[in-house]
Amino acid sequence: MHIKVDELHVPEFVGIQTYQNLEKGLCELKMPNYWNKAKTFFQQFRDGDFKQRKIPLSILDETAIVTDPSPEEIEAAKHLPYLQAVGILSYPASQCKFEIRYAVSLVGSRRSGWSHKHFDIVIKIF
Repeated sequence: MHIKVDELHVPEFVGIQTYQNLEKGLCELKMPNYWNKAKTFFQQFRDGDFKQRKIPLSILDETAIVTDPSPEEIEAAKHLPYLQAVGILSYPASQCKFEIRYAVSLVGSRRSGWSHKHFDIVIKIF
């Protein structure tokens, strides 16, 4: 079944702002408000600005994520909002920022215990 839509203007849906050009048949999805709020959250754990990263997860970071932290490292990092940080990245990874999907999936598998290094990698992904 195909339905032709001649005109439909939806300025925002679930935090995703839509920009439509019906003459060219284009629709662009952006999430500036979501990213700005996420930046405010992540900034509290950084001293400087965020870098532009072409690769969301380096090989070294991937190796570190799959390495189990010691009980002492888990205890030292249990106060960090790791799960919240991963959750903030999960939404855009599934909706518009597909290049971070694998990285978010990998850090999301570390739910039972994380270290400061694991948390720093989540911030780097952002």
